[in-house]
Amino acid sequence: MTFKDGRTDMRHVLINRLDNTIYPAYVKSKIDGVNQLGKNLSAYIIAGGKSSRFKQDKGMYPYNGKPMIQHVFEAIKPAIDDIIIVADDTDKYSFTGAQTIPDIIPGLGPLGGLYTALSHKQEGRIFTVPCDMPYLNSDFISYMTSIHGDYDLIIPYIGNYYQPLHAIYSTTCLPYVKNLIDTGEKRIIAFYDKVTVRKISEEEIEFYDDPLRMFQNINYSENIQNIH
Repeated sequence: MTFKDGRTDMRHVLINRLDNTIYPAYVKSKIDGVNQLGKNLSAYIIAGGKSSRFKQDKGMYPYNGKPMIQHVFEAIKPAIDDIIIVADDTDKYSFTGAQTIPDIIPGLGPLGGLYTALSHKQEGRIFTVPCDMPYLNSDFISYMTSIHGDYDLIIPYIGNYYQPLHAIYSTTCLPYVKNLIDTGEKRIIAFYDKVTVRKISEEEIEFYDDPLRMFQNINYSENIQNIH
């Protein structure tokens, strides 16, 4: 099946693939006979940044009638029950009902949030996401959690770029993240070549939504005018 603009409807392609690793999550769960979604997995919303470019608190910014972080929380909840917020103000997001923990090392940005999340989890896997992605897709998050294999990292990969803050990390990544901090390296992706990575292709992602929409985050207040 093709759309009027000539694009292929990848849903039909993926449904007919025999390779279970790229089946939609709801198909995989029926094949496996067991619902594996969210097993031994916690979600961490990274909300400890200063929002200096946005010039106001992004997590609390009202978008479509609710704080930005509420959109993120509600998108995760159908896929992962255990949700923790990483933020220096542990009372600010109490309205979500989620536990809030402060950064272990303040001022490190996303890398510090990842380090805090992995340290807090201690053992198992975590799903990380920033507080400023209003168009997260619950079904895609469920699909990510359903991917089987002994991977240290499960991450979307689009146009030769990773999405390091929309990813599932094993706590086996913690020593590598700590080494980045110790050596002054700020790029989260700098340790990826040292771990086992499952890249989620653009083809897989497009089954659920347009990746440009799904992973759009808000860095400047002007970006609000461009999301749709």
